[in-house]
Amino acid sequence: MILPKRFSEKKSKLKVRQVRRLFSLIKSVQNFETRYDNLNHEQISGFRKQIYQEWNAIRHAKGYGKSWVRWILGFECVHVINLDLPTIDDLQVMAQLTKHDCNIECANEVKQRNQYNQKRFQIDFKESSGKMTYRRIKQHQTKTLNGVPIFTQTKAVLCKAKKGVLKIVINEEKAFQQNHNAKFGEASIQILEQHGRTIHIKLLQGKLPSEHILSQEVFVYEPHQISEQFENYWEPIWNRETESSAENLEECQSFVEEMQNVNIPNFQLQVNLNCPDIWISTIKRMKKGTAHGVCVDGE
Repeated sequence: MILPKRFSEKKSKLKVRQVRRLFSLIKSVQNFETRYDNLNHEQISGFRKQIYQEWNAIRHAKGYGKSWVRWILGFECVHVINLDLPTIDDLQVMAQLTKHDCNIECANEVKQRNQYNQKRFQIDFKESSGKMTYRRIKQHQTKTLNGVPIFTQTKAVLCKAKKGVLKIVINEEKAFQQNHNAKFGEASIQILEQHGRTIHIKLLQGKLPSEHILSQEVFVYEPHQISEQFENYWEPIWNRETESSAENLEECQSFVEEMQNVNIPNFQLQVNLNCPDIWISTIKRMKKGTAHGVCVDGE
């Protein structure tokens, strides 16, 4: 069995980059037109230089044969391209055409990837007894949160039975799960109803004490129940500090003493964030070609 030709992600990445450039240019032009009256001559000149540089990068983008300009002119709705800077309407049309082509290319890449992996699995089953498939399945066991345990307990007192109904009164008003089993001392019971601190129970096994600890452990599975338990667990930790503690150093004396014993070097750093050379050198150090998929504001 012949393995199909391995797919390439380079072309789809180039097309994704081109789509992002087009929508970024549209947003820059709209922003420039909105703020034009509030800008001085130097700011207007800087905006225009940036926009022209973006448009020049779009015109010379790779991944579209000889050039993107020739490719976009192949559509009937695009009659001519202004090499200086097209209008917003023309940019919108070209951006949508380029985005549509990018989506098709990404879909083809996914299809080719699936076909490639499917052939690899077929070869693996035929020639290697499924070793590769078993290795992949074994190493990708994702653990999911299916339920959260809830443990509730408080002191309770057994009341005198009336008309065969057993009741207990809890000292603290806590919510217990109805129609679930619980423990009252050594006795196993079922909680039937709860009205405030009064709970109707049913004896399942053992002997009921006159006074003991009522405890219950159940699992919750609904999203809102899991969210509620998450909040109940973390809220005391998040709110353990008061607003005044941020200004009162006496409440964090151990931290202050630890910081006083740390030998911190005296760095004299002077960074001018308004210097364009710093931003340019930082941008050049960023890794290229790491973006996947189209991500445009408002899309």
